[in-house]
Amino acid sequence: MSQVTLGGNPIEVGGAFPSVGQQAPEFSLVGKDLKPISLADFAGKRKVLNIVASVDRPTCAWSTRNFREAAANLQNAAVSVIGVSSRSAAQS
Repeated sequence: MSQVTLGGNPIEVGGAFPSVGQQAPEFSLVGKDLKPISLADFAGKRKVLNIVASVDRPTCAWSTRNFREAAANLQNAAVSVIGVSSRSAAQS
């Protein structure tokens, strides 16, 4: 179990958050061009994942927009920012 804070209140969530530097498990997603992408496609780069339930929900869409703005400073040749939702997946 992991703990997050929502509105100043601690909430227990299922699963465990990864540690900084922990290796990501292999994954395969569908990119915005509808072609498959996997962890191997980002070999040699640092990866930042933004995972939301569904980008067609107001809270998730807001969160994704804010994440993109904050991650804009991370965009360079050595960093890949990957957005993932249960309804879509896109590399930004």
